[in-house]
Amino acid sequence: MNNIVPKPVRRILSLFIIVATGAFAYNTMRVHTMQEVIILKQYGDALLKYDRQLGRELSVDAIALRPFEITSERKVALRGDVKWTYYRVRNVRRSKDQRTTTLVADQIIRKDPPGLVTFWGAEKIVNRMNMVLVSPKSSWRVERYSDSFYHSGMKK
Repeated sequence: MNNIVPKPVRRILSLFIIVATGAFAYNTMRVHTMQEVIILKQYGDALLKYDRQLGRELSVDAIALRPFEITSERKVALRGDVKWTYYRVRNVRRSKDQRTTTLVADQIIRKDPPGLVTFWGAEKIVNRMNMVLVSPKSSWRVERYSDSFYHSGMKK
């Protein structure tokens, strides 16, 4: 079996796999540790936990707090036990002056419906989040927020 692929080719392929894995891990860590992405995750978690106080701390003004006004509808849609929440960052765009960032990310929610208990969560909800963050001083704050929480596939 070892004679099928010559040893130098195996070494090159192994090196390529190691480099590709390292580049993927580096890029993933770089994106997920950006201050703006951390704020997006905190804001998304605040919405899931209905934590209006944390939402206020992360927002510039009342416009970004509008999603907290429909928490009763979110509670109905998320009935059951939320097991896992993770984020897939789709797009990050910073303005030229580096004071405004537009983020698009998917919030993936794994949950169990009432009466069912699993380890991973039987249902998967993908919430597309669109967020504009501004940095007026030294920290990032949410200026505008919208999501696809009630699009097709969601139960109201």
